[in-house]
Amino acid sequence: LLAAQTSRTFRAATSLSGSPDQKGFIVGREDIVPFAVTNAREITMRSPGAFATSFKCPTRLFFGSEEPYFSAESLKTAERARKAGLDVQAHTVPGDHFSAVPEALQQSIAFFRSN
Repeated sequence: LLAAQTSRTFRAATSLSGSPDQKGFIVGREDIVPFAVTNAREITMRSPGAFATSFKCPTRLFFGSEEPYFSAESLKTAERARKAGLDVQAHTVPGDHFSAVPEALQQSIAFFRSN
């Protein structure tokens, strides 16, 4: 997601269970996070949702139906981008963080072929 926000090199981009908000995502995982969790700027810079109006190409955010965290943040990010006139959508696919991958990949491929 961050790459799709910083470069016009891509014709399209997708994410599979991407985390648009690192602040919320790292709660309870601070011991495994490979950056300074006490640095608010560091967290923001790694959070695509904070830059939702910066997408440079059509983007789809896929997440599993059993992933409420990714669902809420992906929908929020896509809505902010759409309000800015950008072609960004969030889509639910059946499953959890692992079982949703095959369907998300198929939809990603179809999306890439259409762009």
